[in-house]
Amino acid sequence: MLAPLIDACGAVVMSRRSFETVEDPDWFADNYEIQAPIFVVTDVQPERRPKENDHLSFHFVTSFAQAFEQAKTAAGDKAVLAIGEASTVEAALLSGMADEMWLRVVARSTGGGTPLFGPGRPGKDFYVSAVDTTPGTVHMKLQRR
Repeated sequence: MLAPLIDACGAVVMSRRSFETVEDPDWFADNYEIQAPIFVVTDVQPERRPKENDHLSFHFVTSFAQAFEQAKTAAGDKAVLAIGEASTVEAALLSGMADEMWLRVVARSTGGGTPLFGPGRPGKDFYVSAVDTTPGTVHMKLQRR
């Protein structure tokens, strides 16, 4: 399920927490599957600018709405992918900017994580259109009704 997502993606909105999952942020330029502009939502700028390349660039912004608007412009006709934990999914849902979601639920986040579709969250506006499983992970594609 990941290949079509990568092909469709023209820009990424990423949480600071997801950005910080790698020890060295220069890793993204040579190794990250999605080589596209990345808009990191954070109040704290990194100590040094991460390595970039012809396809991947970093932009550090303070709000999800600002990141998403800039990412839409950068993506052109392609999709904007929001990467992060439950708070990122919630921001995308509450903004009304998400047309579809690709969720990857991994074993480490089951049981003690934050519910994605709790009270007041517009999860009811989406339906599951595809599911795939790999060891330790469930991949789901959700589309707006």
